[in-house]
Amino acid sequence: MFGKCGSVEDARKLFDQIDNPDTVQWNIIVTAYAQNGHFQNAKSMFDSSPQRDMVSWNTMCQSFSWSHKVDEVSQCLQKMPQHNVVSWNSLLCTFAQNGHYPKAQALFVAMPEKDVISWNIVISQYAEIDLDRAKLLFDRAPQHSVVTWNVLIAHHCEESKRVFDAMPCRDIVSWNSLLDVDQDQEIFSKMPSHDAISWITVIAANAREGHLDCAMDLFDRSPSRSLALWNVILSGFASSGDVNRARSILSSMPRTDVISWNSLLAGLLEFSSLRDAGELFAAMPHRNLSSWTLLVGGYAQHCETPRQAAAILLESMPQDERVDLVTWNAMIAGFARSGHSIEALELYRELEKLDRELQPDASTFAAVIDACASAVPPAVSEGRAIHRQAIARGMDDDPVVGSSLVAMYTRIGGLDAAQRCFDRITARNTVAWNSMLVGFANHGSATGVIQSFHAMQLDGAIADAVTFVAVLSSCSHAGWIVEAGQCFQSMAADFFIAATPEHYSAIGDLLARLGQIGEARSLIRAKPYESSAADWMSLLSACRIHCNVEHGASAAAQAFEFGELDDPIAAASGTCKLLLGIFSAL
Repeated sequence: MFGKCGSVEDARKLFDQIDNPDTVQWNIIVTAYAQNGHFQNAKSMFDSSPQRDMVSWNTMCQSFSWSHKVDEVSQCLQKMPQHNVVSWNSLLCTFAQNGHYPKAQALFVAMPEKDVISWNIVISQYAEIDLDRAKLLFDRAPQHSVVTWNVLIAHHCEESKRVFDAMPCRDIVSWNSLLDVDQDQEIFSKMPSHDAISWITVIAANAREGHLDCAMDLFDRSPSRSLALWNVILSGFASSGDVNRARSILSSMPRTDVISWNSLLAGLLEFSSLRDAGELFAAMPHRNLSSWTLLVGGYAQHCETPRQAAAILLESMPQDERVDLVTWNAMIAGFARSGHSIEALELYRELEKLDRELQPDASTFAAVIDACASAVPPAVSEGRAIHRQAIARGMDDDPVVGSSLVAMYTRIGGLDAAQRCFDRITARNTVAWNSMLVGFANHGSATGVIQSFHAMQLDGAIADAVTFVAVLSSCSHAGWIVEAGQCFQSMAADFFIAATPEHYSAIGDLLARLGQIGEARSLIRAKPYESSAADWMSLLSACRIHCNVEHGASAAAQAFEFGELDDPIAAASGTCKLLLGIFSAL
């Protein structure tokens, strides 16, 4: 009934018109709020319902699960008069999605009953950290539905084709799972039929990889365009920085929801101006907690007076959303990213003083630890105190918190402390490994970087572009030309990572350091990206070291030309100093 309404506000108006709504209708309105991100409203309606059945309690558990509130899900289960497998699955899913793997494993073993969803959750969890264990669990599952096969396919990228070929029967979801893994239009073209998920998957894959023209072509060819499909193409353009095209798409949509508007709002905050974002926010017909969180975080990060702006926004927020931890985390993270570390720490202290059930979570600790690390000078004592608080709350082994701790200690010179924090992380993901690699790189330990890089692969973490920047930069500073060449080739051949300007700069810097000035100059000119003033200044610096006047003069001219666009005085000063250094060495 409420599902036919255009928004959750319309659903609430319809609900309020019902005399003595029954339990089913209460459950529906709670679900409507939860599914649209209004978790405080969902909780309020749940608390107001005169009667609650098993569905009521399970709906509330799922609401907490969707908002990643682990403790609340546990407390909800404790208060429930009785449980069923849906109840246990909510807690199991929450543990798995938030990285609490030991708790998820223990719960799965202890669950009094399990269904195929329980098995799918735990198989998906193990597929992220232990492929062999995931396969073992798959073999032990009492039944193999098509959904179970799809879970295995979607999480076993290297062996997905083999598993797919072994399936005794396939449905369209199976094809969609394989399509999502490979992001390959060839698979899409071979599918015997396509449903809405097929089109969404292939268009989202192209948009995610930046192939927006291809994504738009597929969108135009799609036989039907659901709201979800419109949101995918809108989000693709907004997140890539083409906010004008995103605006055009939004205005063309036959129907919008809060996800549509939030996608454009996020794009404007990232790539346009606060004024544009504020005007859009004022015109938004749909808002939820995520809308306010985006705006508050944007003002905290980009506004000249972020503390005052964020305070005004907080006062403007609806009362039931103002106390949400996500909003506080967005402000703290926004202050930290924009260099306002003192404001981030002050806000964290205010959060600690709040006389309500609003306790810091992993995102809070990660954001405020980042603020301590980015402060000038680093807020060492505050960072260590917050580290102790994270330990007291049992969050120092969380991958997000642990990665921030590693980054903080490497920044303040505590490589041993960083290593201890890294060793404490229970499920090391790519971000955690990158934090350790970057730490070794910043301390000039090329050996530590290479050893960690190999250990990372043995641990099952997937290297990304940031990983290879750290590895190539370390090879450059160590003068390891052979290792750098092998790494650069492996990046594309083995990891399917396209080289970025940072990767090319690391190789160019290495060649220049070794005196191969001509090769470094050729690389700068031949790379598929426009060269920068930093590229030519690096080459000019090498020319000074190796007393290469011919290439030095050319590099100086290029450095001045590119640098003049940003800061002509600084460009001229730095270029002249290096050029004079070359001449004085003759």
